[in-house]
Amino acid sequence: MLYLRGDADGRGIEDYVAGIEAIGAEALTGKVISGAGEFMPLERPEAFVQVVRDFAKSAVSARAKAA
Repeated sequence: MLYLRGDADGRGIEDYVAGIEAIGAEALTGKVISGAGEFMPLERPEAFVQVVRDFAKSAVSARAKAA
């Protein structure tokens, strides 16, 4: 699972990731996109797409290794 946050509100991602894991999320990856707020795909589209693309590649690679 990928969890993304922008850094515009000045809050860290750690508490959010811990909360998501506490309710049962496994294999959680948290990433911060600098210079973005709640509308990352609009505010930083290139960075957003790159993070999602990198996550997808790593997930496919991990799945292939597990098979």
